[in-house]
Amino acid sequence: MLFILFGSTVEMGKRSRDFFINNGFELIQKYHYVPDDFVMQERFGERNRVTKDTVLNCDFIYEHNGMLVGFDKKQIIDAVRGRKKCLLTTSAHTIDFIRQIKAAYGEYVTVIGTYIDEQTLNTMFASLPNVSYEEILRRINTGNQIKKCLINERKLFDSIVIYGGDHSTFNFDALVVQYKHLIEKAEKREKELNDKMYVEMPYAENDNYIFVSYSHSDIEIVFPVLRKLQLNGCRIWYDEGINGGENWRKILASKIQSDNCKDFLLFSSNNSIKSRHVKAEINAALNCDKKITTIKTDNATFDIDIEMYLQTYQCLFTGESNFHEKLFKSVDSSVRLNQ
Repeated sequence: MLFILFGSTVEMGKRSRDFFINNGFELIQKYHYVPDDFVMQERFGERNRVTKDTVLNCDFIYEHNGMLVGFDKKQIIDAVRGRKKCLLTTSAHTIDFIRQIKAAYGEYVTVIGTYIDEQTLNTMFASLPNVSYEEILRRINTGNQIKKCLINERKLFDSIVIYGGDHSTFNFDALVVQYKHLIEKAEKREKELNDKMYVEMPYAENDNYIFVSYSHSDIEIVFPVLRKLQLNGCRIWYDEGINGGENWRKILASKIQSDNCKDFLLFSSNNSIKSRHVKAEINAALNCDKKITTIKTDNATFDIDIEMYLQTYQCLFTGESNFHEKLFKSVDSSVRLNQ
């Protein structure tokens, strides 16, 4: 289970992190490069400060008020795979990442936006030791940017929680009620999803496997099929959906080119025909003369130069009778665990 907390700050952020930790969540480890001229040096001693090169080697990097922040994807993968419960706190600088991970894992990720009224923001910032008026104004501006994100990106957030409000400063009890409700809702939904479409991690050993090519927008169609393959003993390798700072194209190419890649399973959909990544994977498979099995989820078609090659291989439709039985029979026997 992964919770992303967007826009929390100062007292509200600290108390929110403590709440989630006390409820079994693990914080996503973030690394900070703090320049010598950073304006808040005296309040940054508790953060994980590292060299600039260390941050630049992280999977995800963003700039925040003059410092660089980085984190890796291992904890995120563990969270969305059900190994642990994790919390990632983010700001307005991470909207693109939130959009990416939400597209990759959908309802396994709960994105919470925090609304803090200006009176409460002013009170929290003014309570900081040795804070200048200019810094308060800058933080208020950041708070306004966060509120603008909440409005402009509303569909990205599963919920927006409210902290403060008219005649109510630091009403943490009300915030706890909202958090508890969201955790209960996420736990119930995660169980429903796991029963339907939980997929084990991509196969990473040295035996034969199936390479899966798909659009991450289609996981609700694709993952139940992959789950069936795994339950029937098939080794599969697929792109997990968040690429980070790795040279992902080389990794994908090596997985397709490998002699252990015995089948190339292509999910054809209105989303995948528009994906340049899927098209690149198809071309790599064709160049390596891999056997391609196309699974059509709708009536969409690739460009004619691709379709003319795909038509020489087997094509299945998710809605046809005995679909799963036909799929199991189509895969190379050497990709099964019992071989």
